[in-house]
Amino acid sequence: MVVNFGDHGALSMMYSHFFTNKFEKIQKELTNTDIKLEPKSQNEGIKYVIFTYPSMGESTRTAQVVGDFNNWNTLNCIDLKLQDDGVFVAKLWLPTDKAYQYRFIINGERWENAANAAQYVSTPFGNENMVLAV
Repeated sequence: MVVNFGDHGALSMMYSHFFTNKFEKIQKELTNTDIKLEPKSQNEGIKYVIFTYPSMGESTRTAQVVGDFNNWNTLNCIDLKLQDDGVFVAKLWLPTDKAYQYRFIINGERWENAANAAQYVSTPFGNENMVLAV
């Protein structure tokens, strides 16, 4: 599912541009800190989301997440950082009241789903995407 602002012309583009810039700024600030941020009143309409993927030992060197929130852009994936406990983690701010499809890319080539996702949806490509309702 791609967030669609409809056919409202300039208003849609302005709305999309405003929120894209706001989220990019927040995500950039977020990558510069290890402190867990909590949504505050000035951030109404967005929620702090943590994506996790368990390391499978030495066979998992890198993990990235891609989905509706970045228009499935595999050239601009969101990198998950390996934690001391062996879990890859990425932290994002996402607009609320939406459902996002997403998948993990392991070692830059293998598309995977987590085994414990709350919901899955079939795709025209013969696989399933995970669904996250924010």
